[in-house]
Amino acid sequence: MSSEFQAWNPSTSLPVELIEMIVEELLTPKALVNLACTSRLMHSIVFRKPFHLYELDARYHRRLMTDDIFRSQNKATLPSLIHIIRHDSLDKIKTVLEIFQAGSSVSLGEAWDVSTFPTPIEAAIVAGRSDVMKFLLKSGCELRIPDRHYILDIEKEHISCDSNMDLFEEDWEDQYLGIGCHRLYSRAYVLACAVHQDEIALWLVENVYYKYVYYYRDEYYLMVAAHTGNHLLAMAIAYKS
Repeated sequence: MSSEFQAWNPSTSLPVELIEMIVEELLTPKALVNLACTSRLMHSIVFRKPFHLYELDARYHRRLMTDDIFRSQNKATLPSLIHIIRHDSLDKIKTVLEIFQAGSSVSLGEAWDVSTFPTPIEAAIVAGRSDVMKFLLKSGCELRIPDRHYILDIEKEHISCDSNMDLFEEDWEDQYLGIGCHRLYSRAYVLACAVHQDEIALWLVENVYYKYVYYYRDEYYLMVAAHTGNHLLAMAIAYKS
């Protein structure tokens, strides 16, 4: 930014305390970032609190989910937690996850519109970050994956071939996974297969489905692995069956 702009920019002549009050009152992450870009001084003030942007983003998305008027006036953006899950260190993920979980459902099912943006577990699986996925599970994030067209296509082809397909729609409750049906929880495995994350898919089978789900689905897991071209995974599941 030019020195001429900084010279006449009125915000740089305001007391720092007043600027800090303005920063605290901003309602959207976009407004915060735009303000930070006006000058070096403003940037240093805005980001004096390193996690303020994430706190604002968490409040912004919660309000989008609960306030119809606010939602009609503002556009949903990719939650910053999803970006952090995809790209940042586990330590930073832990901090930002705590920010988003504060004042929200522990599952994060109500933190943003999951029909538009991925869930935390979904983002970790697609990014191939198994350590992050395991941490998110332990931290109470939902394993269930919402409707996605590529997952639905696989389900339609293979659930109907399963001899116990009715079990997929049975509601059940588990101390670890919560309340849901087998099909919704099995989607994490289908997603891992679809994006060729074999290590994550096999870990889910061995450490989640075999351990917590009441009915083993070896036939289904094997067919999905073969359908998505994960032949080594299919061989591993066949060997364990």
